[in-house]
Amino acid sequence: ALLILDSEQAALLFVWVIALSMLAVLVALCGHLGVGRVGKWVAVVMMLSSTAVSFYLIDGKVDLFAAAMGVAALYWALQVERGGGLAPAVCLAGLFTGFAVVAKATYALAVALPVAAILFWSARQSRFSVSLWLPFALFALLPFGPHAVKNILFFSEPFAPFFFLDPQIGAVYRSQG
Repeated sequence: ALLILDSEQAALLFVWVIALSMLAVLVALCGHLGVGRVGKWVAVVMMLSSTAVSFYLIDGKVDLFAAAMGVAALYWALQVERGGGLAPAVCLAGLFTGFAVVAKATYALAVALPVAAILFWSARQSRFSVSLWLPFALFALLPFGPHAVKNILFFSEPFAPFFFLDPQIGAVYRSQG
């Protein structure tokens, strides 16, 4: 439906769709953690009244995409702790973690570390086998493939902006602040 608008406003509206989906996952995450109805409303109000979220919604910034992926990664990591179908939950936790880190590198600390800690705690409590770390790692690395291909095509540097094979390109990148 947003493609019919065929304008810059359509792109700005897409951020609202992502924010609403993040809100839905946040409410589901709260429910999984045992938060009641009032607590869920508090979480909704906290997210919607956040200055960062409101600025990103107005400006159409893509940082909300990374945040939505990070919240989804935490949700699926907690689903692993719940039990049941462990392999799909582990794979989805890894995939969403990878997407969040690719979208915003600082989420390596803000998302990947807590997700890994939750999974480590679940493994320590022997709720799932340590062999499920391999699917988690593979699915977490999966989003880096298209990112590297894009960097190769556009910049001839697969690991940009973290590591540059050509020192001159790295110097030009760092000189731009």
